[in-house]
Amino acid sequence: MPDPAANAEVLRSLGGLVRGLSALFWGLPSALIICFYTARAEGIRAFGILPPLVCAGWLAYGLWQLEASSGGSGSGAAPWIALNCSA
Repeated sequence: MPDPAANAEVLRSLGGLVRGLSALFWGLPSALIICFYTARAEGIRAFGILPPLVCAGWLAYGLWQLEASSGGSGSGAAPWIALNCSA
């Protein structure tokens, strides 16, 4: 039976993975549409560069969540990989 503390760490890490993938899944198409219409449409042009910056921030958040859920920089393997390899 796996350690409950290890299970909690795996679930926390998988939660970050899901948040990151969800942000990228919704952020990439939104960024494409918003950046296109910011360049082409007169109505949204009044907001200036703010909509593309918000989309870029959304994508950066998704990438940050993916990086944090994979064990961070230099902290070893992701918890679910370490759990799988120890079995």
